[in-house]
Amino acid sequence: MHFRDILALPHDPRNNVIALETTRPLFPDTPIDIVEQFYTDHGRNGHFQDAYGHVALHDLAWTKLRLPAEKIVACSVHPAFRQYVGQVSERTETFPERGWDCMGHTDATVNYWRTHRTWARPPVFIHGRILGERRRLRLVEGHTRVGILAGFLQQGVIAPASEHEFWFGAYKNTNGKQSTPRTA
Repeated sequence: MHFRDILALPHDPRNNVIALETTRPLFPDTPIDIVEQFYTDHGRNGHFQDAYGHVALHDLAWTKLRLPAEKIVACSVHPAFRQYVGQVSERTETFPERGWDCMGHTDATVNYWRTHRTWARPPVFIHGRILGERRRLRLVEGHTRVGILAGFLQQGVIAPASEHEFWFGAYKNTNGKQSTPRTA
């Protein structure tokens, strides 16, 4: 099944979210976090379909990885979301005055960042080669999270070497193993 095939699945017309109870059984080996964040929440999003419609979902292997913040924020971002990531990053410019509240997010999210210095839910990346990019992380979902991380790096709130967890999807090699990113 390709990402474009998700368009045929039942969805809520009020918010365009694809029904999880329909999607989950189709991807029993895919972490629920991926099914929710990528397939159901954004399966009907035009920008996501343009970028990822050709991706063979059952050929992806998903792994939780950790990399330094400086490598994560060097990821590639879909052109339709680059400006948004930059705008989110700019929120942190008021950190000296507002502290963690500069994020402009829910109390739970702000408190998590304040306590753990990272996101509560790992964002989703795929190997850039899937999209013809050379050995780079490609941000799929988590644009706000990565924008906040980039801003906190720029403000010196988060250390460049601090490690952060994320989901990484890559096509399975012929031996059944996936390739992991050496650099962002």
